[in-house]
Amino acid sequence: LRIALLGDGKTEMSTVRNIILDRVEPESNRNECKKFQGKVSERWVTIVETPGQWMEKLASSWFLSRGIQKIQPQIEDCGSLLFPGPHVFLLVVPSEITEEKKILKAVKKVLGQNIMSYTMVLQKREKDSYRLPFYNTKLQTLLKKCGNRSHVFNRDRTDRTQVTELLGKIDEIVAKNGGYYYCNEIYRADTRSLITKRENELKKQREREKKRFDEDQRERAREMRQRYEEEQRNREKILTEKYEKQRKESERALKIMFDEEQKKRETALREKHEESLRKKIEELKQTYKEENKKTEELRKRHKKEVKIKRRELEQKYEEKQRDTVRAIREEYEEEQRMREKKLKEEYEEEQRNRERVMRQKYEEEQKDREIKLRENFEEEQKEKVMQLRHKSEEKLKEFERSMKERYEEDQKERERLLRDGFEEDMRHKLEELKEKHREEEMMKMEELKKRFEEEQRVQIEELKLKYEDRERTIREVYDELQRKREKKLKKRADKERRESVRVLSQKYEEENRNKEREMKDRKEEELSEREKELKKMRERELREKYEE
Repeated sequence: LRIALLGDGKTEMSTVRNIILDRVEPESNRNECKKFQGKVSERWVTIVETPGQWMEKLASSWFLSRGIQKIQPQIEDCGSLLFPGPHVFLLVVPSEITEEKKILKAVKKVLGQNIMSYTMVLQKREKDSYRLPFYNTKLQTLLKKCGNRSHVFNRDRTDRTQVTELLGKIDEIVAKNGGYYYCNEIYRADTRSLITKRENELKKQREREKKRFDEDQRERAREMRQRYEEEQRNREKILTEKYEKQRKESERALKIMFDEEQKKRETALREKHEESLRKKIEELKQTYKEENKKTEELRKRHKKEVKIKRRELEQKYEEKQRDTVRAIREEYEEEQRMREKKLKEEYEEEQRNRERVMRQKYEEEQKDREIKLRENFEEEQKEKVMQLRHKSEEKLKEFERSMKERYEEDQKERERLLRDGFEEDMRHKLEELKEKHREEEMMKMEELKKRFEEEQRVQIEELKLKYEDRERTIREVYDELQRKREKKLKKRADKERRESVRVLSQKYEEENRNKEREMKDRKEEELSEREKELKKMRERELREKYEE
């Protein structure tokens, strides 16, 4: 809670401040604004006490505007001490109001018209005084300008209810103003300058944090924790040494500036400075811890996001790897089918060529065999015919010889008959015998011819059957040889096909392993590049967040 005290020096603003903070502080320098802090009802309260000479400067000026110009820097200084802005302005007035409204007019002139919505009138009741506060007309007019917001303090510091009631009324003012503190162009300018300064500090600190964060990412958690503790100790040591040095320099300057007569005041100022320094160190430590906590949260969030991105990339890589393997397998199966189809076609073509060659060879052999068989048959037939002819001739010769013998016998018989005187009868008989003999000879010749033709036909049939049996045997032997040859060729073709399939499979597996290895290396490189890009993107987002 930030409070600004306004009023004349005679109003004892220090007393009001001591009552609120429940402690006794020495009188402050009345020529400048002073800042005081303390814990009231479990909440931090900051009070800025304005100089008491404001009323004198405003009253001594011929024109109010000139007096306002004199105190304007101090009014602005009051605003900077309550950065980013006060929640309430407490106008401390005495029982008899004099020119306190001039202070309101001056502050309103410098800080803006809206200040009246943040102003409360505070009056101290004198000890053992039974007069009611806010009874005169001037005070009533002042109250109306302040929205009838007022509070009364007595001088009893042990009565904390009056402070609690004051804080409650201030909370009501803050709630009525939408929960905001007072802010105008002057405060905004101070705020912008402080924000710019803070942004520069944060930017430098972010650069240091970023550098440390990049180093910490490559180290293990234990080393990071040790380095962080060491750096924090070093920073605390540097801060302590820095502020100790400033404190010593301040003490040395104070010792040079002040003499021995001001030793008591010097001691009080030194204690105050040490207290302020201690508070600043505590604030810096707290700020540093909060910033370190935010940095640690950002680091954890970044690590979690990197882990999620890595998991997503690994899933995408595995899916792509499966798709690639599936595509390669399908391509290999298609190539395998094409090779098998091609091998089958080549085998069938080779088989047809072999069959055609073997058929041609068989037909040629068959023709040769037929020619040889025909030649052999003709030769045998000729031999048979010659033998039959020879036999027939021998039989004819034998028949002729027998006929000749008979004829000679008949001739002898005829001669004998002739000799016996029966020549006529014998001639007749001889003619009959000749005719008879001729008929018998013709019949015998016809019979021999038929028998020869029958024997020749039978022999030809036997030779033909023998030739057909031999040809059938040869064909069976040839078919058996052909089957064995085809079986052998098929077995060799199957072996060659299996060997080619095995070679192609080994080649495909080797190519697949090489492709998988190359794809894995490429994916690892892509994953590393994406991690780097993600890291750069995250750093850029962190920088943008810090800059915002």
